[in-house]
Amino acid sequence: MACLFSTNKITYLKTKEGRDYILDQSLDEIEKTIEAEQFFRISRKHIVAVDSIKEITAYSNSRLKLSLQVDFEEELIVSREKVNDFKLWLS
Repeated sequence: MACLFSTNKITYLKTKEGRDYILDQSLDEIEKTIEAEQFFRISRKHIVAVDSIKEITAYSNSRLKLSLQVDFEEELIVSREKVNDFKLWLS
C-alpha cells in the first residue's frame, strides 16, 4: 500500500502498482488500526506509507511537499501542525 486518501467523503487505498480501491472505513477508523511505524497521517485527507515516499521538499508556510513512488494526482502536503511529528516519525 502506498497511501490512503479521502475524496468526496469516499476513502481510497492506492497500491504501489498505482491501483485505487474504495474502502468502507473512514481515514479516522483506519488510522487506529494501521502500524504507526509504517504509516503517517500527513493531513485530514492523506495517510502515507514510509516506503512509498520518493522525495520530500520544502513548501510554503513551513510545510513539506511529498512525492510518492506511484503517480498521485493531488499534491501531498504535510500540514503545518504535523511537520514536526512527521520529521520525528521519519528519524
